[in-house]
Amino acid sequence: DETHLPSKAKVSKPLPFWIYLLPLPLLVIIGLKLRKKKTLNIDYIPPPVWLPRDDVRIDVSGEGIVKISVDGKNVGSGENKYTYTSRPDIGEHEFVAEVLNEKGKVMEREKIVFFVLPFWRALAKIFEDVVEFCEKRTGRNMKDATVREILSALEVNTELREEILSFFEPNRYGDREDGSREDLIRFYRLCRKIIKKEVKTKVGVLKFTLRGVRNVD
Repeated sequence: DETHLPSKAKVSKPLPFWIYLLPLPLLVIIGLKLRKKKTLNIDYIPPPVWLPRDDVRIDVSGEGIVKISVDGKNVGSGENKYTYTSRPDIGEHEFVAEVLNEKGKVMEREKIVFFVLPFWRALAKIFEDVVEFCEKRTGRNMKDATVREILSALEVNTELREEILSFFEPNRYGDREDGSREDLIRFYRLCRKIIKKEVKTKVGVLKFTLRGVRNVD
């Protein structure tokens, strides 16, 4: 039973032997660093890809003065939180968030990358994760493969395959510009079903590079 044979046990992990050889001041510093918790949080609805007509919104929070810079330029700061909203130019953008203490010293720093792209290029950007996943899984170079060929190589079920292809079909003979941010979010979530892994909201977890995706057929 739970009294005589508990199903859970607390195990005390011993400290490494070298820790006892360090001088006391250094032990204090190490202890403080180990106890220091991360407070900086960057939050947005993935993917980190927006359309030119959309407002990019990224919420940042942390314990201290939150300072934001984009492409090397300071864009604002706030006490414990800051919401970045803007319509940057088309392209790749570097977003840096910092938490400062009362003396202005940087206590935490985190960087992400986001993109502002026309709808067709935004779809291709999001689909790159699927291309990379396919290459790792099959061991083949899929750089010149079509969307349909990639989905077939991954043996994606018919329903999911047709949903994804429906985004690309209208783009066969030219750019499609009538898509929305909601379309990008839906397409992104469909792609994540293929990769079958939990996605965090930090862009650092995701690898984005500009690689072309050919037509469906």
